[in-house]
Amino acid sequence: MRIEVRTCIKCGEDKEIVQRHKHANNICGDCSRKASREYQQQAAIKEGRRKGVQGRYPYPLEGIWSYPNQKFNAMAKKMHHILEREEWIRQLRMNLEETMNNPLVMEWIKAHKDTDDKPKKKRSTIIKDYPDTRGITWEEYQKGQGEDDVDS
Repeated sequence: MRIEVRTCIKCGEDKEIVQRHKHANNICGDCSRKASREYQQQAAIKEGRRKGVQGRYPYPLEGIWSYPNQKFNAMAKKMHHILEREEWIRQLRMNLEETMNNPLVMEWIKAHKDTDDKPKKKRSTIIKDYPDTRGITWEEYQKGQGEDDVDS
């Protein structure tokens, strides 16, 4: 891989751009990541996986947490070091009580809960309507339902 100093055609800045192929690439890594992120967000909105940033509440920040996932990362780090079941249960109860007693977090959870039921996948099974042949004799089968030249 070669690295060349080029002018990015998206942002117009001179940056070191990684050239992975024989042909030249004139888009910096920051702009390509930004374009990819926007593309993925629009695809998620189109598929219905996400309603868009406008329709969502941001996670409530309070106290010592400076970004939304920091609180959950701290909880996960605590849980990672616990080895005994009783300590796990104690820590989970503390986390649950903390979440249930915080009205901002509960409002955020209710706002993000999906109220629509997700459709179940339809199985593509082949359903054939065969006649019920339980309890009939061979002669009845030959008369009414079977072919004339069975086993002959």
